[in-house]
Amino acid sequence: MLGFKPSDVSIYRLAFTHSSASLVSPKGIAMNNERLEFLGDAILDSIVTDFLFNKYPNEKEGFLTTMRSKIVNRNFLDNIGEQLDLNQFLKIQLSENSETKHHFGNAFEALIGAIYIDRGYNKTKNFVIHKLINRFIDIEELQIANHNYKSRVIEFCQKHKLSIQFITEETSDKQFAFESRIYISDEIFGFGFGQNKKDAEQKAAEIALDKLQNKFENL
Repeated sequence: MLGFKPSDVSIYRLAFTHSSASLVSPKGIAMNNERLEFLGDAILDSIVTDFLFNKYPNEKEGFLTTMRSKIVNRNFLDNIGEQLDLNQFLKIQLSENSETKHHFGNAFEALIGAIYIDRGYNKTKNFVIHKLINRFIDIEELQIANHNYKSRVIEFCQKHKLSIQFITEETSDKQFAFESRIYISDEIFGFGFGQNKKDAEQKAAEIALDKLQNKFENL
């Protein structure tokens, strides 16, 4: 699964030890994968950020942030951990009715932390790109979905409980047949022009989304 021979097997055993099955050190300290999970979460975030920054040199911060959030979100990591069959390594002691799926994602992050400690950043980066991104993620499809600004701005407004209205009308302009305006909570946030309604709304939504993200970041 790793594609290389570990230098320190014990750190990987710890990565798959859930807190419910904690080991106890000679000093009486509980030993489990929570610290490695914390480390792995940060390293994974850094690697995905690095990957996207270099792959999309001309994209704005908002695009990169959204792409990253889709790659490292909890449900996706849970599915990755399950598809990698990490349950065969995971040491866990829970009741029969307990939900275990989210522990797969936690174990995957702990594994990233273990690889980082054992083999360093570059080896960890290679593992993430080849075992996670190249194997499980269709970057081009994700990119297309990320450029659907209308869906994204609607999703943003729903998440933050904001009202949104698109007003799209024909124009007398020979170059741009349609004009679209977006009102969010009765305030105009974006406008755009296009040869058809879809293009006009997408351009207006891109402007509105950028303004919304900047506004909420500064709150």
